[in-house]
Amino acid sequence: MPSAPDDLIPKSPRDPSDLEVSDSGECEIPREEVEKWLVEGGTKRVCGQILLHAASRGMSGVRMSPVGRDVSFEGRSESKHVRLLSFPLRFRQPLFDAFLELAGVAVGSELPPETVFHLESGTGVVALQASFLRGLSGPEVIVKILPDLREGISLDSVGFSSGQLDVTEKLLRKGNGLFLVSSPGPEGVATTLFAMLRDGYRPGLRAITVEERHRFRNEGYIQLDRRQAEDRFSGDWSRLAESLEPDILMIEHLPDPAAIVDLLHLAQAGTLVLCGIRRFNFDRALRTLLTLDVDPFILAYVMRLVLHQRLVKLLCMECRRPVPARPSLRMVGERYRGELERIVADASFYLPSGCPKCGGTGYSGRMALIELIPFTPGVQNIVASEGTLEEKLSRLMEEDLYSAAQSVQEMLRRGMVTYEDVAPFFR
Repeated sequence: MPSAPDDLIPKSPRDPSDLEVSDSGECEIPREEVEKWLVEGGTKRVCGQILLHAASRGMSGVRMSPVGRDVSFEGRSESKHVRLLSFPLRFRQPLFDAFLELAGVAVGSELPPETVFHLESGTGVVALQASFLRGLSGPEVIVKILPDLREGISLDSVGFSSGQLDVTEKLLRKGNGLFLVSSPGPEGVATTLFAMLRDGYRPGLRAITVEERHRFRNEGYIQLDRRQAEDRFSGDWSRLAESLEPDILMIEHLPDPAAIVDLLHLAQAGTLVLCGIRRFNFDRALRTLLTLDVDPFILAYVMRLVLHQRLVKLLCMECRRPVPARPSLRMVGERYRGELERIVADASFYLPSGCPKCGGTGYSGRMALIELIPFTPGVQNIVASEGTLEEKLSRLMEEDLYSAAQSVQEMLRRGMVTYEDVAPFFR
């Protein structure tokens, strides 16, 4: 195929400051504002300010795409599409490259399917999710402005008993130390960690979150997904802290529990660290902590709290069916046996059935049941002592365990759960 004449090939501007606004059509952002942004930081500054403008107007996203002889920036708000700005088509590639730079993607590298990045404004941090496309008509960018979830999560909404809530809030007010949240499965940990983060956060603090997958924007936090953190910092939490200088660091899931040692040192330096580990029961979480290659004194006085949660399904009260047989208490631990024998003698037990109200599942939601040990002076003395691992574990469970047993017993009495779902709390 013969090549196109040179004068038909769009020329890229030699310098970002050559960028100019199109004269075609009405745009929401005035030309004077764009000229000011160009002076302040060129094409990259313009792209960033377009996104911040859209976020401030409550828009859900921005799309950069060709429209006739222009490259257009279109803001999306509910059912309306608003043209924010237009530039001559020859500026499409420099604008595309500027978006790549904003999102931390190297120009010329393989394009990720999507990537999350953040922009700071005078009012806080905005989280965005960008998709980069190279279509038949050339490069396009679609940026989604992630919705804010932080106001919807609080500690008293995730399953804490009143005593557990009081002690957790008291420890979070210290503003430093390491809080560890374990769970036997992959679900629920993020919600609890975000509730703790919300309680510990104060305006002016720099909060960094490392999440498995972004679902929502949390106003005022800088959010990274784990892939981004691994690419940028090779899984080295000390490097991340040196680069981003967090006052609060939240990690949804720590793949290597040995890395808790690095997090202890960050917390010792004054950072509030909230960390989740998955597929751990409470005993394994405590054993992991007590066998870390770290000075027991540092562990005792930097740890603030160890929490274990298990999500249980709540029976649909419309269609649950009674079970005449009594559950076996053969696997129940001695400290729970007396109370459970009284519950078994007095309560009715149920199994799921299924009805239109619950969609045929037999259940009507889930609830987190929580056990925790705060690092009180008594717990600190046990952890820093010279006892064996088994001696320490036994003494910790007797010293200051905030058990879920009371909540579970009440749910059994009220027929809210099956015995099989809550049996692990009584072993």
